[in-house]
Amino acid sequence: MRVSFVYVADHRILLMAQYAVMSAALSQPAGRDYHLFCHHFTPGSEVEPFAAAVSAAGGRLHLHTIEDDTFSHIRTFGHISSACFLRIAAVSEVVASADRVIYMDTDTLVFEDLAIEQLDLQGRSIAAVLDMDLSDAGPFPDFVRQGALDPSIRSRYFNSGMMVIDPKRWQREAFLHRFAEALVDQESGCRYKPNCPPNDQCACNTLFADDWTPLPFTYNFQASGKFTEGWQTAKVRHYCGGAKFLPVTLRRNDRRDLALIGEISRRLGQRGPRLPALYELAFRMNVLRNRSYAEQMRRFIQFAEPLQA
Repeated sequence: MRVSFVYVADHRILLMAQYAVMSAALSQPAGRDYHLFCHHFTPGSEVEPFAAAVSAAGGRLHLHTIEDDTFSHIRTFGHISSACFLRIAAVSEVVASADRVIYMDTDTLVFEDLAIEQLDLQGRSIAAVLDMDLSDAGPFPDFVRQGALDPSIRSRYFNSGMMVIDPKRWQREAFLHRFAEALVDQESGCRYKPNCPPNDQCACNTLFADDWTPLPFTYNFQASGKFTEGWQTAKVRHYCGGAKFLPVTLRRNDRRDLALIGEISRRLGQRGPRLPALYELAFRMNVLRNRSYAEQMRRFIQFAEPLQA
């Protein structure tokens, strides 16, 4: 099975994208394809060590420039960039040459083999992980405010930062058109969140509504759950939100992060983080400070974990 990973980055996050791709190349079997789509820039000599490192890890790196301005008029906010709106277009460029495609955000670190060939998409276009946003403005207000354990939670709203895609079910023009329509519809009101401006994740949920299969949380364990035990063993850590895995900072990164980031830094010829024990101590203290929130997240994960992994 030919497996391709897809990432989209603008120049601002090129370094983080290199670490994200390298984490996958180091943890997945040799022979995988890694496609990095560069939004509005052409990478130059600065990526030569990166390309060599991916090859040395057994991967095949493909660099693309993507110039699609279809969604350039949409207002972005916070950590969201216009490059985020191009994930569907980027995937469409790769599906013809792969048996399975994995789209991943550039703020992800992969720690273990994802065993992609063994995942059952159950005849749907994609498989993804439930979103872990338990804020008041998130997609699970009934759980957040009342602790309601509604079975519909398990398939209500996925996080689009990691999607496993079946190329045989990919409809290039139809998906691009429907994705654009979903963004337009959001301007008059989001079906998932209150006071939600147009964004790529809600548009993806509209696009693949009733056409996605839930994956275990470990495949996209989001940073909102970093104070729980699942963060320590997750196959994929996703630093969604404004704070990313780079630059390394106290209370956010732990020893596990630093070991992988240090290895990637070495392979890229860069200076890696130091004093891992200090970062581990600060992170553990942060866990203690957030015990109450962590208990709510544990309850959510325990109930919403897919019944069949």
